[in-house]
Amino acid sequence: MSTASFLELGNRAFSQGNYQRALDCYQKALEIARGDPDLLADLYGNIGNVYGASGQVEQAVVYYQKAVEILRCKEDYGRLGTTFVNIGNLY
Repeated sequence: MSTASFLELGNRAFSQGNYQRALDCYQKALEIARGDPDLLADLYGNIGNVYGASGQVEQAVVYYQKAVEILRCKEDYGRLGTTFVNIGNLY
């Protein structure tokens, strides 16, 4: 399966509230993702969303921070802002 396929399966599982399945899919996508910072930032953000939705705030912040590092380097301020809002929503 491709990274995009795992990402889509993870998104579908997340929207259905199946957080463990979503996490599994996102982690598999991370394992095969190579060098695409946009994809990595998306995956880290999505994993943060899963941990946040399941009440694991500290783990969510860890993954959101990984996304923040990438987005700062890319100067992608729109997505960076969204990630900071996601962090704020945890509290």
